[in-house]
Amino acid sequence: MLKATGFVVAAMASGLLSATPATAANLRAERTLAGVRATLIQYDTAVLAGNGTTACALLTRKAQGQLAKANHAPNCTDVIEAAGAALKSDPKQAATLRGYAEKVHITLHGDTATAPNLGESGYTTFMYTHGRWYLSS
Repeated sequence: MLKATGFVVAAMASGLLSATPATAANLRAERTLAGVRATLIQYDTAVLAGNGTTACALLTRKAQGQLAKANHAPNCTDVIEAAGAALKSDPKQAATLRGYAEKVHITLHGDTATAPNLGESGYTTFMYTHGRWYLSS
C-alpha cells in the first residue's frame, strides 16, 4: 500500500483542477497565492494521471527523496505512478481529493506557503525558488 506522506496527500488533495495545465504553468512563476495554486493544479493533475515525471518535477529534490524513502520505492516517479493507479481504482477517493481542492486555505509567507494536509495533521510547505513554486515538505 502506498504510504501517504503529508506533502503528497495535501498536494493531491489541495490542487484546484479547474484551470488548464497551460494556465497553471504560466501562473507558477507568480510569487502569489495564484502561483501556489497553479503548482497544485499541475501536481494534482499529474498525480491523478499517474504521471510521475511531471509530478516529481514539481517537488524539490529533497521532497522527491523523502517521498521515495517513505514508500520504500527506488524513486519519486514510481510512487506517483502507484498513487495514480490507486486513485484510478478508487473514484470516490479521487473525487474527495478534488472536492477538498476547492476549500483549501493556503497561507503565503514570502517565498514559502503552507496548506493543511487532508485527513491528517500537519501542513504541506511550498518554496518559491528559481522563479517557480515547488512542493518542499
